[in-house]
Amino acid sequence: MKNFSSLIDKTPVRKLFWKYTIPTIMAMIANSLYVMVDGIFVGRFVGAEGLAAVNISFISFGLLLGTGALIGNGTCAIFSIEKGKQNYDNCKKSLFNGFIVAIILAIILSHVIKLFAHDLNLLQINDNANVINLGDTYINIFRKNSIFTILAVMTPMLIRNDEKPNLATALMIFTSIFNIGLDYIFVAKLGKGIEGAAIATIISQAIISIYGIIYFLSNQSSFKLTISNFILDYKYFFRIIKIGSSSFLMTLYWSIIGILYNKLFDRYGGTTYVAAYTIVNYVSGIYYFISEGTTNGVQPLFSYFYGSQKYFNIRRIDKQATKFLFILYTIYIILIEIFALDIALIFNKEDMALAKATAEGLRLFLIGIFLESYILLGIIYFQSVENCKRSATLSIVNMFVQIPFLFIMPKFFGIKGLWLVYGIANIGLALLIYKYKNLSLKQLTFSLRKKKK
Repeated sequence: MKNFSSLIDKTPVRKLFWKYTIPTIMAMIANSLYVMVDGIFVGRFVGAEGLAAVNISFISFGLLLGTGALIGNGTCAIFSIEKGKQNYDNCKKSLFNGFIVAIILAIILSHVIKLFAHDLNLLQINDNANVINLGDTYINIFRKNSIFTILAVMTPMLIRNDEKPNLATALMIFTSIFNIGLDYIFVAKLGKGIEGAAIATIISQAIISIYGIIYFLSNQSSFKLTISNFILDYKYFFRIIKIGSSSFLMTLYWSIIGILYNKLFDRYGGTTYVAAYTIVNYVSGIYYFISEGTTNGVQPLFSYFYGSQKYFNIRRIDKQATKFLFILYTIYIILIEIFALDIALIFNKEDMALAKATAEGLRLFLIGIFLESYILLGIIYFQSVENCKRSATLSIVNMFVQIPFLFIMPKFFGIKGLWLVYGIANIGLALLIYKYKNLSLKQLTFSLRKKKK
């Protein structure tokens, strides 16, 4: 434990940033590529209806992903804060109780999804029975294996916070490649269609989950869990959920907004535009996963420096992350502008109407993606310094800020207006986060100076 403290304190901040973000970004790139390749298999072997089915299922699937993010980020924030304070027993308590929360919530969500998934699918598309049936088949597989989806999200985060960012990355890259191989077998060769794509993903998630549990029960971990650590503490249950709630709300935001986008694209353009929106989400995942890798990478640093009261280092990390995300965004948008149609054709070469709709969506929808990454970075900051009220409030605002734009802009500008909502609606929230984050850092610095006096 002491070695960790001396290492993180003696390493220059710039070097720490790259040490933690590069492995995480590599892992998220691998994850985004497997998601996109998964979409390519579905698009080519099932078609536009398969893509639409995956998209409408994300609302239910997102509940599982959001729960994994809730527990993972909540546990990691406590873990790193307590490590910064050198309260190592509390680190182990947070780990064990994090796994218990995962099991409890997985059981609950499995039943919730069983009750409501079909109705949620119908809410988005009500005139295409085949899409609904495919969506029901897809989400039912994840529902029955919900614990693996939740653990697959949270365990790499926990391993990363145990000062093993490279191991977390290797695990995610391996399972992503493995998933692609399984997609080829189940979807392309065995003709299992959308069911095969879901099975491939679940098997890969199971590998991550089982390895993560073994890791924290072995000497690989600096915080090996033993029987003496198997103590339920409801104080940690509530602390994990309280801190991690904003991560859940961020994922819930995508689910709620996804329902509205799917409904409106279906109304204004039909199944073709719902499928186009699905492809746009696949492609946007490349940038979004990199930005998520960046924010997940800096989270242990935010929390550690908060716990050790080195607030100036938090500001330096935040500035470096923002600069990196903006440079990446500039390159990304230029490439999208040049190759939009070529990218669309990768998913389906036969359907030219789908390709054109997708190219239009890529150019218009992704203009605002930097603002989304900046908002995510801000929410992770407040989460990492245990400002739960602010992070949850911003997540809720982020969830609802697009809704009025979604109903107004298509009426005046049609499909193009619908594509542009994503960027325009986030401007105000990004400015609000900039203001609150600077205010928070000033308050932390002032309180530290006051203590020293």
